[in-house]
Amino acid sequence: MKIDVHAHLMGKGYYDAMEKMAGVTSKPSRFGRTLLKNGEVVININDDWLDPAHNVREMDKRGIDLSIVTLTTPNLYVFPKEVQAEAARIANDEAVERVRKYPGRILACASLPLEDVPAAVKEIDRVAGMKEVCGISVGSNVNGVPLSDERFEPIWARINHHKMAVVEHPNFPTFAKDLPEYNLSLMMGFYFDTQICITRMILNGVFARYPDMKFVVAHTGAGMLAIMHRLSRIPNNYPDAQEKMKHKGFEEYAKNLYYDTCAVGENTIMLAHNYVGREHMMFGTDYPYTPLTPSYVEDLPIGAGDKAAMLGGNAERVFGLS
Repeated sequence: MKIDVHAHLMGKGYYDAMEKMAGVTSKPSRFGRTLLKNGEVVININDDWLDPAHNVREMDKRGIDLSIVTLTTPNLYVFPKEVQAEAARIANDEAVERVRKYPGRILACASLPLEDVPAAVKEIDRVAGMKEVCGISVGSNVNGVPLSDERFEPIWARINHHKMAVVEHPNFPTFAKDLPEYNLSLMMGFYFDTQICITRMILNGVFARYPDMKFVVAHTGAGMLAIMHRLSRIPNNYPDAQEKMKHKGFEEYAKNLYYDTCAVGENTIMLAHNYVGREHMMFGTDYPYTPLTPSYVEDLPIGAGDKAAMLGGNAERVFGLS
């Protein structure tokens, strides 16, 4: 089975709610249109993507059996704190409805109103027993607050309690305004933010406290694995980090995470494959923003068993599908 672990849900109810927010406008873009809030880019969308059948039609064309869908940037965090819980219900219920409409083809990772921690914990409990939901989706920062911030500890504890997998997706970094030209805030800023997010989570002991949590990092680690020799030296100079990490090495935690293949380039995927091993990698397309098929994994210079694990076997195990 070929399973896409990096695909995005484009639900009309969720995007209608987003467009109704104060300060949101729309302008044409190469994808179709771009939503802006107070003049800043929020999301690129195309009205065709809002058709519930669009994803499945694309899966059929691309030879994909199952998609695990998440909200893309900006997740729920574009909504004011006081309405995020309601936005979560809209988005998650819409995702569940989509799964029920196409059983066996789509599964959902639920989004959380992370700025309202009690509501987020309540939403975890609400979706945890739903067969349509196979995990939790989080952005790389919550309106500038790192995921490693202590305020989110009840959320990690509750996710861990339910043994739910977590899928990370980048958001615009806090310094996005410093990258205004050539769309660098997205093309590079997204990668920077994933690197910063995961590095902070390791150094602040999130994965030390929850070593069994299955956490999927977007875009093949977004370059983090390429600078591991540098990152692994950070704890040497910070006793507080060593204590939070329970005196285990930075690389040990990095190798215990999972990585999608959405960096796409063969050199990057092979670097990750050689570093973390085939058991920690999973196929992704970044639907609907790319036309990718499984061929870019099938063409890698690795064995058939490695390809089978990356294309579906690992996802079946991590998301409890087998």
